Order: sequence, then structure tokens, then C-alpha cells
Amino acid sequence: MDGLERRTDRLARRAATVVAAAGLPLTACVYDGPEPTCPPDGTPLTWAEDAGPFYDRYCTRCHASDLEGMARQGAPAWADFDSYAAAVTSNGPTGPGDLGSVWQQVAVLGTMPPNTWVRPTSGEVARLGEWLACGQPE
Repeated sequence: MDGLERRTDRLARRAATVVAAAGLPLTACVYDGPEPTCPPDGTPLTWAEDAGPFYDRYCTRCHASDLEGMARQGAPAWADFDSYAAAVTSNGPTGPGDLGSVWQQVAVLGTMPPNTWVRPTSGEVARLGEWLACGQPE
């Protein structure tokens, strides 16, 4: 298990503990669509038009480089999604078979964004998955 996997696993366990302590359902918002793949001709999805707005809406209230301490609401200091470079670095390399930690938290575990916030629709998650599966194109 590499460093990113350990951090992702630790974050998932912490989030599950918080969700359970709050009495919220842990799996209520887990994505149930098909595993995302990159279309044979690539994707028209980009950071500016697709992934960036997703992260702005659902992630940067805690995962932004200008937030510190309590303002991050428990988000690890290494996980920022307020710029393309930060998002790609925080998520790690992606592609077929490895969609990175964002996919794990948003779609598989359903722990991000926290259940007390507005959740992305299945369509939004599917588009994010395609963007990730295609290697996070800028």
C-alpha cells in the first residue's frame, strides 16, 4: 500500500466514523452507475468546463489551498482541488483501472462530500468518472 492509498484509507475511516457518530447513513449516496471508462476517441470533458466546476461546487469549501486549520473542516492539508495542478496532484495519476482517491471517496465509499451537504447527481459523478478515466485532461 503506497502513501496515497494509506492516506485515502485513513481519510475514509475517519469520514465513516464521523458519519456513523452523526447517525447518518454511510452508503446512502454511493454511485451505482457503470464503472467509468474513457471513450475510444477520448473525452470532450475538460478541467475548465467540467471537473473544475464539479470541484468548486462540491469540494473546495474544505479542500482549497487558501484554507487553513479549522476552516478546512478536517480536510488533509495535502488535498486541494481549487486548481488543475492541485487537483491532479491530490488525486494522483488516473486512467483505466485507477480513477484515484476522488473516485474512491465520491463514488465508491460515498463519503465525500459529507452527507450533510448537497450531493452530486449520478450524472455529475459519471461525468467526473469519465474525466478521471481519461487521465484528467486539462
